[in-house]
Amino acid sequence: MTALERRMTKEEAECFRAMRRWQRRALFRQYWRALLPRPRWWRRFTTSPPVTQCVFSLLLIAASPLLLMLWVINALYQTLMLPGRYLSTWLTPRSLRAPGERNLKGLHYQFSTHISLPPSFYLQCCNEWIAILYGEDALHSHRLERYLDQTYIQQRQVAYDFDANEKAIFVAQISHARENVSRALGNY
Repeated sequence: MTALERRMTKEEAECFRAMRRWQRRALFRQYWRALLPRPRWWRRFTTSPPVTQCVFSLLLIAASPLLLMLWVINALYQTLMLPGRYLSTWLTPRSLRAPGERNLKGLHYQFSTHISLPPSFYLQCCNEWIAILYGEDALHSHRLERYLDQTYIQQRQVAYDFDANEKAIFVAQISHARENVSRALGNY
């Protein structure tokens, strides 16, 4: 019996380990994105008029030494921070306790201070929690994606072209979906 399993059930401990695995994956994705950045403005640049593209290209060329320096600093910072962040995902926090509510919502609230996942990874993590706590059969019929309002997300993506807005919308949708799945599945 591990120290984690002394604080909570075997399934809850496995859910915490799954969350940590997804955090490690997210760390490496964040690291690679720092090394190979994708400009957020690229979609708008490609759809803007040619005159705007020309002016913006000239400004980009003029600012390229500064942008290159900022990229190198960010890449070095991410490289130096990666080992510590990675090792921290292997530690069990002392403040970690078993969830009060024995459902997906309770598990989220108990782990929320230890979760730092992008929405797409969190969605996959929650699906893994469902499989661990309720079984594979429950996962097939209650995947979190089924509870997301896809038309609302698509409408908001058209209205707002920025990644930050999309992330906020997606996080809110995941929260509602988690509540609905918790109600549908009940206690484990």
